[in-house]
Amino acid sequence: MLELRLIGVHDDGENLVLESADGTRFLLPIDANLRTSITKARRIQPARGLGAKGTYGPRDIQTRFRQGASVEEIAEESGWEPERVRRYEWPIVAERAHIIRAAQSVKIGRRSSASGTAQIPVTLSARIEEVSERYGFEEATQDWTTRQQENGQWRVELDIALKDSVRQNLPAQVVFPARWVYNPANQGLYASNEAAYFLMGNSEDAVAAAAKKAPVEVPPARLPKAPEPAPAPLTSSESA
Repeated sequence: MLELRLIGVHDDGENLVLESADGTRFLLPIDANLRTSITKARRIQPARGLGAKGTYGPRDIQTRFRQGASVEEIAEESGWEPERVRRYEWPIVAERAHIIRAAQSVKIGRRSSASGTAQIPVTLSARIEEVSERYGFEEATQDWTTRQQENGQWRVELDIALKDSVRQNLPAQVVFPARWVYNPANQGLYASNEAAYFLMGNSEDAVAAAAKKAPVEVPPARLPKAPEPAPAPLTSSESA
């Protein structure tokens, strides 16, 4: 069995970085299964009362709902009855819906106004509408979901049910669901995969095509300047 040690969290915030003895590094997705395993490993106290498996409280239940766990999963982890767990679900469902609306409202660019005399901001929702109309899937069903990460930021996902005829016209790298990381503290929104870049109008294919049409000219390298000769020493008459 290969032994790995934990290096830390990847820059994307969605994977753990592991390293073997020979220096080879691996990425481990931070998914629901990993969170569940960590939660179970933290249960160091004995069971309390009938049906209790740990030290879960209302805040723990709400945290797991924010992380995307279902009622059944939380009931299995906590030992609570499903009906008791479900009491804490709806406030978090409303909170997650608010996070999705906030992420959709983030301004990600600008476009010219109808008169062409001004630039108006474009939100993520408006840009997705533009892209969907351009590629012919504006009527497709959109499924938005979100869950909170360990660092307090939110992972926002959008899955779109596309027809095969539409899918063939998309860049090959675009695979749904699209994923973003949303930070409510500064309203920052960061694309996590190619589908997210595509819906924001920043696909790698478009960037590559633009680079071919307008190649960047590299200025010639400058040679280092030769050192200036030292001034000749002054004669006695010149010094006077």
